[in-house]
Amino acid sequence: MARSVQQRSRRPVRHTAAALSPFRLTLLKGLQEPASASGLARRLGVPRQQVNYHLRELEHAGLIELGEARQRRGCTERIMRLTSRVSFPPADAAASPEVRGADQDGHGFSSAHLIAAASAVASEVAELRARAEASGKRLVTTTLQGELSFPTPDDYRAFVEGLTAAVAQLAARHAAPDDPRSRAHRLTITLNPTLQPRSERKAP
Repeated sequence: MARSVQQRSRRPVRHTAAALSPFRLTLLKGLQEPASASGLARRLGVPRQQVNYHLRELEHAGLIELGEARQRRGCTERIMRLTSRVSFPPADAAASPEVRGADQDGHGFSSAHLIAAASAVASEVAELRARAEASGKRLVTTTLQGELSFPTPDDYRAFVEGLTAAVAQLAARHAAPDDPRSRAHRLTITLNPTLQPRSERKAP
């Protein structure tokens, strides 16, 4: 039994890619050589706070760990590295087409990624609800829904980029993973075209 557990814990990243966003996969790949949040941020051209937030989540998931703590300009620089749970195939060609597509677009525009994320949310919330009901408690969740229209693909991408930056800043401001009172919450934001009734669809 112990052997099977160890084998599961060392699965390649491509087997768990459905549970990771393309950005987090990019961070994991960037940590094939130990690096800090500042170093990754400079390399990727994104805010350090955004990188630091996702590194914390990956650390809590057991995918990365602290390799070294360096004192720099009065601050502690955390050098992160991959844990033994993470391994990459020798070449990107070994990954599935869905994973390669998600990595290439860089913003999670893959519909396969959305389906995997939505399925994971449905499964997790169903399990949490069952546990809450068994304990006589109420499960508190938040759902925001709306409908938007974008004239062009560029408008769509600009909205996604702005939303990503805004959420990262908000998470950096309010998330407190080191507070012992904190409980981890999963944030999943999806954006997809609305499904029109067949009678309203335009003929080709």
